[in-house]
Amino acid sequence: MSDVFNAWLNGYRQIFDYKGRARRRDFAWFLLLQLVAFFVVASVTSILFGNSGMITETVASALMMVTILTTLSYNVRRLHDCDQSGWWCFGYLILAGVFIVASLMLRPTDGSNQYGPDPRAATR
Repeated sequence: MSDVFNAWLNGYRQIFDYKGRARRRDFAWFLLLQLVAFFVVASVTSILFGNSGMITETVASALMMVTILTTLSYNVRRLHDCDQSGWWCFGYLILAGVFIVASLMLRPTDGSNQYGPDPRAATR
């Protein structure tokens, strides 16, 4: 169990370390424990401060930023472990951007559908 916890802590210890290599197991444990930590922190802040509280949103946003930084660092080191450049991580950003732009370009359905009424109807 200490290896699992150390893999998680190493994500934070090496948050700005983009050199070297990382094992698959360590990265997988980090992602799993980070997901659990995110849900625990979100649940606790939600219970303490309410679902719509600004504190809950601030804590969740801060944890998300830390998660992004640690995941990026771990991912770069995982790519290094596969003898690949860490610059490949930018491919994820490009791919995400393509999907976002594609969703903006999709033609909406006319009228109501299974997800609700047409939002454009209110502005016509």
